[in-house]
Amino acid sequence: MRVNYNNFLPISRNLATGLLSLMLCTACSSEPKELPLEPASAAITGEMGEYVEVVPGMYTISSSDKYGAALETRIKVRIKKALPANKEAESLSLDILNGNTMPVAGLKKFEVDGFKAYNELESLNSLLRTGTGEIILPFYMGGNKDDAAESVEAHQVEAKKFAVAGMLRDKAKEEAASTSASTENSSDPEDCDKFLTDFEKYVGSYAALANKMAKNPADLSLMTEYTAMATKAQEMQQDKPDACATDAAFMKRYTCIMAKMTKAAAVQTAGMANQAASAAKLMEQMGK
Repeated sequence: MRVNYNNFLPISRNLATGLLSLMLCTACSSEPKELPLEPASAAITGEMGEYVEVVPGMYTISSSDKYGAALETRIKVRIKKALPANKEAESLSLDILNGNTMPVAGLKKFEVDGFKAYNELESLNSLLRTGTGEIILPFYMGGNKDDAAESVEAHQVEAKKFAVAGMLRDKAKEEAASTSASTENSSDPEDCDKFLTDFEKYVGSYAALANKMAKNPADLSLMTEYTAMATKAQEMQQDKPDACATDAAFMKRYTCIMAKMTKAAAVQTAGMANQAASAAKLMEQMGK
């Protein structure tokens, strides 16, 4: 399957802003309470509705420690029939509804996209090609954890159900547009290779910083290193050769590098969570 370059967030936003969000998570002082919900309907609205439906049941909205998200939920969906060969799932979104089946004010949409749930979307598309099966999809809501905690607390009684929408991608149209773009804006293979080499070195540096932060989340001296990396991310964004997106070899290597960054972020987040849990346990013991 061809990787959609547009599914990846811009480097400056994906790495620099995401890195800052991970550092700031140690300051989060409250956790959203779990919020049980059920689907307003099995039907999914949008282009995907003909092919996928929500499996009825009770689901839970809870705090998230992945990808800088504030909240997450995991929803099981069932394949109704096979997609046409030129189509594939692109993204899904979820709205929390009140008693009048209207979106609850103050709560953002939960989303499944190609960056945060790439593997799950790949699995969903595999099932859509066969026309049968079920899969659990992770939906993430961005934002500040404290704000999310307050919103969930405020809407415990009001929020009752949820609704899911899904978008499809027409691969044939995208490939035609890509071919046209590559003809008008051909890329230099050397420029593409240089960018990937520099990008891989950058992600290696990020991984090293992530390990340091995981072991010492309270070390404020790491902020200096973070600032330098954030500046470098902005520079790389300006130098990013967009025309290389039409090169399959470029996209394959780019995807692998992005996977390394995601893994490093997971290590850092887990380390911070363990440190926070240890600190909380210590405070509890001291209070006895």
